[in-house]
Amino acid sequence: MKSLFRGAKADIKQKYSLKEIIGTGNFAEVRLGVHKETKEKFAIKISTIKDDEEYEIIKQEIEILGKLDHPNIVKLIEIFESPGKGKEKIVYMVTELVTGGELFDRIVERGHFGEREASEFVRTMVLAIQYMHAHNVVHRDLKPENILLQNVGENMIVKIADFGLAKVYDPNFEVTEQKLHTMCGTPCYVAPEILTSKKNGGYGPEVDMWSIGVILYVLLCGFPPFFHEEQQMLFRLIVKGNFDFPSPECDGVSAEAKDFIRKLLVVTPTNRLTPEEALLHPWLNKQNVENRSVLNVKQLKRFYQADPIKTRWKGLINTVAAANRLQSVLTPPPPAEV
Repeated sequence: MKSLFRGAKADIKQKYSLKEIIGTGNFAEVRLGVHKETKEKFAIKISTIKDDEEYEIIKQEIEILGKLDHPNIVKLIEIFESPGKGKEKIVYMVTELVTGGELFDRIVERGHFGEREASEFVRTMVLAIQYMHAHNVVHRDLKPENILLQNVGENMIVKIADFGLAKVYDPNFEVTEQKLHTMCGTPCYVAPEILTSKKNGGYGPEVDMWSIGVILYVLLCGFPPFFHEEQQMLFRLIVKGNFDFPSPECDGVSAEAKDFIRKLLVVTPTNRLTPEEALLHPWLNKQNVENRSVLNVKQLKRFYQADPIKTRWKGLINTVAAANRLQSVLTPPPPAEV
């Protein structure tokens, strides 16, 4: 049987022992894998491919992870492939094992978080995004659930994960007009140009920096800058881009941090900070940032653990459907016939 993926090996069980499930997704499950010779532990994502659409999704993720090698991006080690039922194929992606859990969960567990720590985390994420964009890769789904920590120790090393919605883009997209058009992402963190891509002709890698702005806002304030129980109203708020720093919840956030967020959450993509510009901002200079504890951890816990948007919109299909509905909301109706 012909392999779908160049370089894929046939029998993963000859090399790895597959252990318990450590995660699940829309099209896959993730198991702990132990290398039989070295006893080293890995994460093994197991995807059952049933049709061409699922094949394209997993193929894209493998190709992207295969070209990225950065200390703050989860690393792809190797892939295996075996036949499934009928015409199905089973693909195994062996990646490094990240055991520290989600960044926000760790913050809630610690019970405190300072601006200097936030600055260090964001600088790390911006450097990783700069690397991705230099390799013409846009993530398109940066959110707290995809910001992981390498281990459970005090030295919290960030790892960006889940490249299922990532895409290789044309670096000259502004000139060639070869922009991205797929509506995808997670509602609270999605950039406005993704929601209006059909109307405005697409979008580019700037969407990742918008998501960083939202993540930082949540880190420092304990809730997102744009929030509404109704998805259409939430999308309207994002497209307008109007937000503030309400008192008293955000009173402890420094002026420099607020300025940095305002320069990320800019509706017009070309006016938004690039990774290079962001790295020059004073707030990302560790020497200029006080480590006063500003985050209301209780507020973050209430939002993050009971966020109806997080549970209601988990998955690409729901997000696309909601974004398509938004198009009808944003587009004025035709004039009535006289």
